[in-house]
This record gives sequence, structure tokens and C-alpha cells, in this order.
Amino acid sequence: MIIFSGNLSKDCKKHIAKRIKFMSFVGITISAIIMLILFIFLTIYVDILFILFDFVFLFIPLLSFIPPDQKSINKLTPNKVSIINNQVISESASFYYQTKISNVNKIVDYGDWYQIFFKYPYKNQTYICQKNLIVKGTLEDFENLFKGKIVRKIKH
Repeated sequence: MIIFSGNLSKDCKKHIAKRIKFMSFVGITISAIIMLILFIFLTIYVDILFILFDFVFLFIPLLSFIPPDQKSINKLTPNKVSIINNQVISESASFYYQTKISNVNKIVDYGDWYQIFFKYPYKNQTYICQKNLIVKGTLEDFENLFKGKIVRKIKH
């Protein structure tokens, strides 16, 4: 049994905000491209006035560069990540996710924390384990459990 529990650091939350912005950019851009294609066809085949919407959809991806507010970050931040009986559990007041250890694809070590990534369709960004918040088990136990799946991305 390994448990990480507590509030994540400012740096860790900054990392979460960065990932939220990236995922937003990808999602908004894909949606905008689909709508842009639709409105290009409408412009060509229906009325030239639809060209105004074409320009709008070109600028919509810029919305993703607006930083997420603290409330959004807190909703996606786990208060506790547990590894119990071959299950990995991430929980907070806003969510509770549970999946099998066998679904772990890789674990990225960012120096002060780990982020657990899962195979499709179990992908979930909320499995973040800050090293100094370990309350049960040891970091050595954690690394032995996921031996061969840990990728170090420590910035210097």
C-alpha cells in the first residue's frame, strides 16, 4: 500500500495549468477546424456572408491561451493518490477515479512529483503524486512497483 496525501505545491499546480492549456488548445483547435471547413462550404455554396464566421473560427484557438483560473486547477488536482490491491486511486472533493495497475502506460518523474499515464481508454490527467506528500509506503516501494515504466524528466 502506497499513499500520497495532501495539497500539491505551486510548481506542481503550475504544471497542471500548463497541461490544461495544452489540452484546451488541442480540443479548441480541432473543433475550430471542423467548424471552419463547414463554414467555408457554406460560404461557397450558400452565401458570401458566411465568410465572416470563417474569420471568427480562425481566432478561436487563441482562447486556449487564457490561463485557467485557480478554481479549475483545484477541481483537477488530487488530494490523495493511493495504490492499494493492484488498484490506483486518485481522489479529491471533485472526483474519484480508480483503475488497475496493469493499465499504467508510463510514469513521468518530474523531480518533485510523478505523473501516472494510463493506456487508452483509461487516460486520466489527475494521477499526480508529489514525492514529499507520501504518507504510507516509500518512494523506493513506488519505484520498484513500476520498475521499467518510469521516465525521468527532471529539469535542471
